[in-house]
Amino acid sequence: MSILRERHWGRHQKRPRDFWQALIFTRTYIKATADRRPVGGGRPSPFWAAADRAKTSQGWRYREIDTDHMIMVNKPADLVALLLELT
Repeated sequence: MSILRERHWGRHQKRPRDFWQALIFTRTYIKATADRRPVGGGRPSPFWAAADRAKTSQGWRYREIDTDHMIMVNKPADLVALLLELT
């Protein structure tokens, strides 16, 4: 479903306002840490650069899960626990 269709669908659902407000998450950066940071001054990946910005920003929460990029496949229970923590 495209983003525009999702927005259209969401606007036309007969749900209480509180329901939709509960779906809003704060900004959270979840770093999959199996992609190790380069040692010895090597250039970090764009994911590590984004993680560093999120860690130091007051507008973001930062969390880590020790797996590769496929968090939802490799660590689904950890991901669910983290998402529940954010609600």
